[in-house]
Amino acid sequence: MTARTSGRRLRTGVAGLLLATLLPSLTAPGPAAARPAELTILGFDSGRLAVLRNDATILAARPGAPLTQVAQARLRQGWRENYTDLHGRVLRWTEDAGPGITLHRLDLASGREKAWRTPEQLVAWTPRGWIGYQNDRLVQHLRGGVRRELLQLPAGGYESTPYVVSDGERTLVYRHGRLLLVTDDGRTTQALYDAGEGPKLLSGMTLTPSSVVWSLAAAPDGSSPSTVVRLTPATGETTEIESPGELAAATDESIAVVATHASASPTADDRHTVHRWNGSSWTQVQLPGRADESGSPERISGPVTDGTSFYLTVGPGIYRIQENATTRRVARS
Repeated sequence: MTARTSGRRLRTGVAGLLLATLLPSLTAPGPAAARPAELTILGFDSGRLAVLRNDATILAARPGAPLTQVAQARLRQGWRENYTDLHGRVLRWTEDAGPGITLHRLDLASGREKAWRTPEQLVAWTPRGWIGYQNDRLVQHLRGGVRRELLQLPAGGYESTPYVVSDGERTLVYRHGRLLLVTDDGRTTQALYDAGEGPKLLSGMTLTPSSVVWSLAAAPDGSSPSTVVRLTPATGETTEIESPGELAAATDESIAVVATHASASPTADDRHTVHRWNGSSWTQVQLPGRADESGSPERISGPVTDGTSFYLTVGPGIYRIQENATTRRVARS
């Protein structure tokens, strides 16, 4: 489950005491404005949601219930990559702390937490473990300490950590402009896309129960628009759709994309729009708060999906996208 963010981040002595007493208007600070909460949605699964508040506090809840603090963490976050996973009642995340990576596993029901370190880079969580990367090799780590080499990547002209998404049975790997689908525990590898010398690069990817979905950024020279591609392996059918944004999440029936529109004024906020594909056309989601047809100036993260619905954060609120492309609040920080 992929989570993505858009927007700008909101980043004495005796003599002094005497002066402050005599001239309070000159020295006393005014009332401090409360810092607006910045939320990043981490996942939604099995009726539970998890968010990160102000880059430091993990909160969790069931929809309609108050958010509860469950951990303090400095989560490792990438550009597209998601190093956090919510599966059932278990939340997993990674932190950079010196050499290597620290992995965390927290049971949201019992509060029991486990942490361990690894010299490998975690590139994806799977339902039964995780996938690590080191020296151009992808290694699948399973329960019980089982390690299995998944893929030996060809050495490129420069070292680059691959972008990986996996459901345990299928693994998408993107590096150096090439997108691969790995199945059968690494025995089968299928090339899905190769940017080659072309201008279009992958901007997002995900797996649904019956398909593989990825998005390609618009060509920098404007010669081609953003597109979303859906491949259904069972039938071999590939559908390519012109898209108003970059892929955020998908189900077998629907797709959610996000677009950021830069402001021409250096003092104005960028605006963000979310669009939903209903199988035949795109509909712009009516975002809450200060949003209008040009989008929302508030910070957005997500959408993510539980396999049926899409969820996102807008400002301090957490919302579900309704079938009619409106939003309904399910929690607030």
